[in-house]
Amino acid sequence: MRFDDRPIFTRAALGALACAAMLGAPPAVAQQAAPALAGEWQFQTADGRKKCTLALRNAPAGGAMALGAPATCRRAMRALEGAAGWTAPDADRIDLVDKSGAATLSFARREGVLVASGADGQVYYLVKPGETVTASITPGFQPVVSAQAVSRPGAAPAAAAQPAPAAGQPVRAADIPGRYAILRDINRDTGCMLTLDTSPRGGGARAQLAPACRDNGISIFEPIAWSYTAGKLALTARKGHRAHFFMTQDGSWQKDPKEGGKPLGFRKM
Repeated sequence: MRFDDRPIFTRAALGALACAAMLGAPPAVAQQAAPALAGEWQFQTADGRKKCTLALRNAPAGGAMALGAPATCRRAMRALEGAAGWTAPDADRIDLVDKSGAATLSFARREGVLVASGADGQVYYLVKPGETVTASITPGFQPVVSAQAVSRPGAAPAAAAQPAPAAGQPVRAADIPGRYAILRDINRDTGCMLTLDTSPRGGGARAQLAPACRDNGISIFEPIAWSYTAGKLALTARKGHRAHFFMTQDGSWQKDPKEGGKPLGFRKM
């Protein structure tokens, strides 16, 4: 007697697939572009007023990939509410998804930037740390300029790698003195404070780092003076070397990427 075992095999296969789903095996579509896109990203509103760092991890979590978002970030950015993971069907799309796998924010690449529209009517960007957002000829949109931009023959060499100056009137030197919060990764407050005043010092004016600063990099640099020339603010270290900064669209000063090292900036308090 011959038995037809095809229905049994089908039931077994379906059972295996259901088991894999229950164990949280991510669908292939979630992993197609994951290795290239995994890492830290800056999640921000289009106007740059709210920013925080998200970690898109290259590790499965339920039916998607693991998403790291600090609690402070979730509280400040309501658009992250419900986001439990991420998927990347291709290199030009990243979806933040909830526990059921439904997209809460869908980012698509536009002029080099990953852009999404939230249910709250806000436009959001995902940009890599070290990148900055600059003004565009397209109304309501701002393309990204990479800090790691490579010069191409015939292209403007240094300008493409610099943070964009703020729109409107040039910064006046008289408006610069004051107290500043020191930033890392474009917008992460280090808890350190820098005071720039008008007392003459070192060929410019005095700069003073608050003694409670625990950021090793800026503590070792230890700025003692500042000056402002042709759109650049220079901080002079105790040992004499300098770092140069540009005013960006969001009103913060960011270090010139050409000078290397980790992103460093400061914003008036």
